[in-house]
Amino acid sequence: MENRDPGVENDLTPFITRTTQDHVSGGAFGDVWKCNYIVDSGNSTFVAVKSFRFPEHYDLERINRKISREIGILKILRHDNIVPLLGTATGFGRMRKSRCLVTPWIPNGTLNAYLASNHNDLTGLDRSRMVKD
Repeated sequence: MENRDPGVENDLTPFITRTTQDHVSGGAFGDVWKCNYIVDSGNSTFVAVKSFRFPEHYDLERINRKISREIGILKILRHDNIVPLLGTATGFGRMRKSRCLVTPWIPNGTLNAYLASNHNDLTGLDRSRMVKD
């Protein structure tokens, strides 16, 4: 399921369906949708589709270069604590034709969300190990 070849960009749009019409999370730079990704043999798995937010007056060529640079970095990045890039999709966010990032869905969300929801269950040592990684 995972694409690690830096020269290949998987367009997963035909295999992705939204679980809700609206995004489930957002931040300063984009929005996230929880989607179903149809994989081999018709089985599906949840993925996160992350769209980018653009300024009202944007230079499409410049934006595409920035997205391509981000995709290039994520395709070669390997770390246990960083979700892998599976591919891209279109049809999300304010600019429907713009490429979005597709990654595995992480049920606990961001590290900040996980720490906030589990603050009573984590020891100082647990937190130190997370920072170290």
